[in-house]
Amino acid sequence: MRDAVLDAAASSDEVVVGRTDRFDTRYVLDFDLDGPKGRAPGAGSRRGPEQVGAELERLREIDEKQVWLARSNGRMRLRLGEMFEKFVGQQGHRELGFSTTSAYSLERLSRPGRWMGEARTVARHVAELPRLRRAFDRGEFGWSKLELPCRHATAETEC
Repeated sequence: MRDAVLDAAASSDEVVVGRTDRFDTRYVLDFDLDGPKGRAPGAGSRRGPEQVGAELERLREIDEKQVWLARSNGRMRLRLGEMFEKFVGQQGHRELGFSTTSAYSLERLSRPGRWMGEARTVARHVAELPRLRRAFDRGEFGWSKLELPCRHATAETEC
């Protein structure tokens, strides 16, 4: 599923999400948590200053990758919303034999119709709010904080 979403996102020519992340997704998902020696950070009874420094650096690296993954969830949802907006606009769900967008969303995307509907609505509004979109892409806030201004802000009132 993850690869299908990444491939679909990469092949779409309609909407391009700015690449602000510092890691290749596959590298982050395949990241070795045990480190190079097969030991978890902090394992072992006696550690010299070099080991402590290396383990602390390793923990910071794991932390950085966890933060990236957590924040990429919102970017993925926004991208799915953008793609779903285009798909529904072309009646793709009907062409594939689904009577509703909710039925398609649940069956094919394993997401409730409401979840995809909210993603689609936010994507539609964010398209008209470029400063909000740039701040979201930079990781200044997550999905939850993106939803509220999308319901109320306009291009004129965007700060």
